[in-house]
Amino acid sequence: MNNKVVVIGGGYAGIEVAHGLDKTADVTLIDRNPAFVHCSANIRALVDPTISKTNVIPYNNLLKRGKFVQGNVEHVRTDAVVLSDGRTIEADIIAVITGSTYATPFKPQGKGIDDLIDPIRTTHEKIAAASHIAIIGAGAVGTELAGEIRVAFPNKRVSLISEQPKLFPMYPEKLGAQLSKKLKQLGVDLMLGQRVKNLQTTNAPSKEPLMLDSGVRIDADLVIPAMGAKPNVGLLSELDGVELTSTGQVAVDQWLRPTSRNNLFVAGDIASTGDAMTITTNLKHVPFLVSTIKAVVAGKKVEQCKPYKGWNVVPLFLPLGPNLGNSILPIGKGWIVGDWLTSKIKGKELFIPKYLKLMGHIDRLGS
Repeated sequence: MNNKVVVIGGGYAGIEVAHGLDKTADVTLIDRNPAFVHCSANIRALVDPTISKTNVIPYNNLLKRGKFVQGNVEHVRTDAVVLSDGRTIEADIIAVITGSTYATPFKPQGKGIDDLIDPIRTTHEKIAAASHIAIIGAGAVGTELAGEIRVAFPNKRVSLISEQPKLFPMYPEKLGAQLSKKLKQLGVDLMLGQRVKNLQTTNAPSKEPLMLDSGVRIDADLVIPAMGAKPNVGLLSELDGVELTSTGQVAVDQWLRPTSRNNLFVAGDIASTGDAMTITTNLKHVPFLVSTIKAVVAGKKVEQCKPYKGWNVVPLFLPLGPNLGNSILPIGKGWIVGDWLTSKIKGKELFIPKYLKLMGHIDRLGS
């Protein structure tokens, strides 16, 4: 019976896969950090650092039958994983869900809880002290942050700069148009179709004058890069048969396998399924992978399971503070909704109760 399952990576997809298999298999979840970081809530935590008390959540209560191991995985064998300190953990099935890197403080790393919280608090202090903040990158993170800062600090100047001529060009034009209008109403300087020529620091906030292609110089007190995530695929690069796509993700077959090995799966940001590298992709990856691994544990062949089918339209939930924003739901070619529903879905609570409950720390809500 293939019941020893090792899940590598304790991000959004990793915790839900491990939790979903806890009653079925002997699960071990491995992550280099001591706690799960609810990165999506970090955006508002930059203007309200009290949120960091509830969005950095220890792994200790996630699994009832399985276990959490803090450590760095260096090698993935056919029957085990090997950690950097020499520990070997046997595995019948291995799921590599190592996520992606992003600029500090959105995805902090650390060996202790304070290491994960300090970058959030430090950046909050810099935002509070600045009169002009320039955000580079108008994807979901940059756009949401621009709105959060203007709602929390309406007297601060916020410039949102992007090479793209429109917001969210991969979605129906109406979505970007509505978000652009709301950002401008909030007082955000929306600078689209503008490329920064001289940005030196791309992985953390800094203070440096910016020069745009148009010749405009921006002397902000604080520059916050909010540019594309990079998949963490290094662990898989040593394995025969692994191929990377143009996005830097791992090519997978119909059952999220990166090689011909029947016991190795990937999911989340590192898996090239055609879905965006967002939390909402996990709404597809997680149930598929949990269902498939359960079937394999029960003795079924992978090829007998239903193949993966991704989103027709990847959902997006983008609040601009607690009460404003737009979302796109995966209905038809994409159903765009406004302030009220975006606030109900994400804006008010940022999914914090969901993750506190999942992690077994609902008692910390409101602490």
